Amino acid sequence: MAGALETLCGQAYGAGQYEKLGMYTYSAMISLLLSSKLQSFRFGILTTTSLHYFIPYGVGAIASTRVSNELVSNELEAGNSQAARIAGYTVVMLIAIEAVFMSIILLCCRSVVG
Repeated sequence: MAGALETLCGQAYGAGQYEKLGMYTYSAMISLLLSSKLQSFRFGILTTTSLHYFIPYGVGAIASTRVSNELVSNELEAGNSQAARIAGYTVVMLIAIEAVFMSIILLCCRSVVG
């Protein structure tokens, strides 16, 4: 829609037909406004789902930086592979516990959240 609208508005502006330019612009705005009302109901579902994935994503980002670069490499250089293994398992367990915790919260609040 944007490509066709740009072409039509450019031709109308170039020809000096400002009424036609306004008609193209406002008809596009109205049609997009009507379709956005239909699409806005999906945002509640997407917001809840995306919030559920932010915490594991953040923990994973921290784990990839902190655990792999600092803890694991320092422990492996020191010859302590058991501590490096425990650091990796700790991150996996934190993500699993958070997933179970958030799933229980969403299950208990399913009538409120939607």
